[in-house]
Amino acid sequence: MKKKIIGIVFFLYITLLIFLAVRPKFSYLYNNLLPGSDIGGWNMYQYLLKTDVDVFVVSNNNDTTSINWEKHFYHNKFASSAHPNFLYEHANRFLQFLDRNCDEIQDFRENNDKGYLNINIKLIKERYDTTRANIVVPID
Repeated sequence: MKKKIIGIVFFLYITLLIFLAVRPKFSYLYNNLLPGSDIGGWNMYQYLLKTDVDVFVVSNNNDTTSINWEKHFYHNKFASSAHPNFLYEHANRFLQFLDRNCDEIQDFRENNDKGYLNINIKLIKERYDTTRANIVVPID
């Protein structure tokens, strides 16, 4: 009986190791089941995070207009959830807010220009863990 239990535990251990090794190869498993980056878990220690954010509008003519996003974003924290996928949801909502409330985008619309609003977010925990997000929202 003891050998059978040890065999089962050993089999489960090896299976788990193989699963963790294979998981990054499949985007569904990597992004939805046990997400790859643990940087979101540092939401309690945000003073350890360096945030690098660029927000800009790109027209169909490839003209780029930088946006002062900090004037609309009051706490400067994109890592506010323990789940890294929340970063995309948070950034997408922020871009929708900018789409309705930003002067540069309203000027862009008044000129009947078409293009997209882009946000690049890079969260760096010291030098060891980096999470990047690039979210694009079309402007019609």
